[in-house]
Amino acid sequence: MKKYGMPNTKLTEEVFSAILVVVVLLILPQLGAVAMMVGSATGFGIYVYLFPDRFRTRNGSLKLAIGLVTFLAILAGVVVVMSLAGQIK
Repeated sequence: MKKYGMPNTKLTEEVFSAILVVVVLLILPQLGAVAMMVGSATGFGIYVYLFPDRFRTRNGSLKLAIGLVTFLAILAGVVVVMSLAGQIK
């Protein structure tokens, strides 16, 4: 058994995750609540689309991840409507 081997990680996923964290935590809060919600929902949707194996259940289904992406998209729509109605700044 190797003690000092490199971990089996994918560089593409690590880079995408790092960029997503920087955008969501540092850039989007400066733009307001609407940008934060829409950007977070979009980023999670893209993450599920690019790396679906991370979100599969034991039987290989993506139903839970797709349901969560749909729920976040609906919430983002609610935030946009509330912002346009003047309830959120």
